[in-house]
Amino acid sequence: MSVDLLCMGEPMLEYSQLPADSEGRRLYLEGFGGDTSNTAIAAARQGAGTGYVTAVGEDMGGDAFLQLWRSEGVDTSTVIRRARVFPT
Repeated sequence: MSVDLLCMGEPMLEYSQLPADSEGRRLYLEGFGGDTSNTAIAAARQGAGTGYVTAVGEDMGGDAFLQLWRSEGVDTSTVIRRARVFPT
């Protein structure tokens, strides 16, 4: 991997609460966050070669992050996938 900027950190799934629906159910809007993930994406959008070093789960959240980074042009070759990211 040859990149201009290599970011390392933890991405975050964010859930912003929306107004309740007509039946009173709480609704949430899922979004992506994490300063290092945002930095890698912003730099890639400006034309820099970027990579990201992190670990994500083998789940829907991990899949969503990988899809996001790849669609934004961030090198994910150093992203680790694990069934359990944190040991018990």
